[in-house]
Amino acid sequence: MPYHFEQHLIAEVIIKMMNEEGCRSEDLKAHILGGGHPEGVTGESLGDQNVKIAREILKNKGISIIAEDVGGSVGRKIAFDVITGHVAVLKVHKVRKEDWHTEEYMKTPYEGR
Repeated sequence: MPYHFEQHLIAEVIIKMMNEEGCRSEDLKAHILGGGHPEGVTGESLGDQNVKIAREILKNKGISIIAEDVGGSVGRKIAFDVITGHVAVLKVHKVRKEDWHTEEYMKTPYEGR
């Protein structure tokens, strides 16, 4: 499946940056999250296309997909812990302003959370 230049470029840049920091593509693991669509959409949606593109890019780079939570008509709030690598996916029907972390929260030490 052909993909848009921007999508491919973003993946290429991220993978290149990780390789430059000493990561080997074959050691990387990926989660594919998202790819939803508005209720009532029929046929292949933009979200479906994005998931296919992600799978193709990861396959071409030799990066294993270890988990997926894709599709459907509900939104997702994703929390990723960069220290442990744990991912939490919450399905939401409406995202509220208070669901997002503030800049002040992000400045607090990890141990205090």
